[in-house]
Amino acid sequence: MTTALGTLEELPLDYRSDVQREHLAPLWPMLRNVLPHDAPNPVTKPCLWAYEPIRPLLLKAGELTPVEKAERRVLVLVDPGRGPGAIR
Repeated sequence: MTTALGTLEELPLDYRSDVQREHLAPLWPMLRNVLPHDAPNPVTKPCLWAYEPIRPLLLKAGELTPVEKAERRVLVLVDPGRGPGAIR
C-alpha cells in the first residue's frame, strides 16, 4: 500500500503558524527536497531552539499526521536567516 506524503496545506493553519513561529518546519511534506545540492544559500542567523516551547508541537505532529501519510513525523530546525524555503 502506497500513500502520498501529506502536504503542508493538510495541516491546520494554527499549527503551521506555531511551528513557523518557533523556526521549525515539518520534514515529511518536503522529504524529497531536503538536500538541495544544486543551490546552496549560505545566509544564516543564530537561533536557540528551546525544548519546552517546541515539545507540544512535536507531540501534536504525531497526532495530526497519521502513519499512513508519513512514516516519520519530523520537525526540522529552520535557520531564521534562510526560512522554511531553504529546504524546498
